[in-house]
Amino acid sequence: MQKVINTLSIISFTAFIAGIGGLGYGWFNRDKIIDSAMSQIKSELPKLVKESMPSMEIPKTTGNVVLPF
Repeated sequence: MQKVINTLSIISFTAFIAGIGGLGYGWFNRDKIIDSAMSQIKSELPKLVKESMPSMEIPKTTGNVVLPF
């Protein structure tokens, strides 16, 4: 039983150290991560806006004025 507890303790400690390492990597490289995300967003944003806008066609002819009442 003690071996099982020790194994779980080692796994827990390893996961904790890996988490701290990941947070440290993210903290020290946050400028690169933010710049990369912003450049991807800036490159995709015009396309997304253009796709979401309805297509507007200029009419070839116009009709009579329709009064709002």
